[in-house]
Amino acid sequence: MPYQPLPLAQLITQTQQDISQRLPGSQPGVSETTLNAIAYAQAGLSAQEHEHLAWIARQIIPTEADEAELLKHCSFWGVIRKPASRGDGPVQLMLTTDAGVTEGVQLQRSDGEVYRITGSVTGKAGTLTVQVEAENAGRSGNAPAGTPLTFVTPQAGINQTATITGTGITGGADVESVPELLSRLVFRVQNPPSGGTQYDFERWAREVPGVTRAWCKPEWPQAGSVGVTFVQDNNPDIFPGEGDVQRVAEYIRSHDDPATGQPVGQPLGPTVKVFKLTNKPVDFGNPHSPENAGEPGCCKAGADRPVV
Repeated sequence: MPYQPLPLAQLITQTQQDISQRLPGSQPGVSETTLNAIAYAQAGLSAQEHEHLAWIARQIIPTEADEAELLKHCSFWGVIRKPASRGDGPVQLMLTTDAGVTEGVQLQRSDGEVYRITGSVTGKAGTLTVQVEAENAGRSGNAPAGTPLTFVTPQAGINQTATITGTGITGGADVESVPELLSRLVFRVQNPPSGGTQYDFERWAREVPGVTRAWCKPEWPQAGSVGVTFVQDNNPDIFPGEGDVQRVAEYIRSHDDPATGQPVGQPLGPTVKVFKLTNKPVDFGNPHSPENAGEPGCCKAGADRPVV
């Protein structure tokens, strides 16, 4: 039977009864007396102690722990909270003459999001593709291909307007939420590192900023191969783009362990294929026949039934 801390009112009554038993004839239940004040004070201190002990008990179990204590559990198990990351991707410039741009030049989106060119590039009149990175970390820096950008400072020989191209600007992610961090911790505890099992691949994929769920398919698409796929639930479109797939594939291939700093990753042997899922909408329709149309209870039961 679980332990139930006594409520404050019951602690006050219990303290008053204890005083009455130890001091026959006293009346600790009478208001505005010294013994009554002592009873209230003692019960209040006892209630605070019970609350503190209950809080400590919750912190022992990671699934019940507060955020600060959860981070300690995660540190012990080597699960490091994913920080916010910056999005990056290709941008196409229009050159009116032979020209170039230097590293650090800024472009701006219509909503004020700023990007900077990550490397100096020169080219002849026509189109020139450069790589940019969002100034601010977080999902807000992601943008699809076709999004227009403008130079913060006009550049000689280059059209003021540029366009995000290729797979768009991807990879931007917010700081990992507590539920997502807890999910990774539980997965780590229940599926310890095993030198390259399917759970290792899933854990590595989920360590990449923005990735929330991952699946490993042994012997996919054929014997001797391993398939890994994932989704990004915090993005408007949870299905990854080519840039996201490449980012996860590179991380699985080789990376420094977030906790130890030692190089880890894909073991020798299987060929690893990171692939993106295909969205296949399903039209569930109305499962109720016409003769049940007059039974709202039946329809409501069907509508309330969750689809997993």
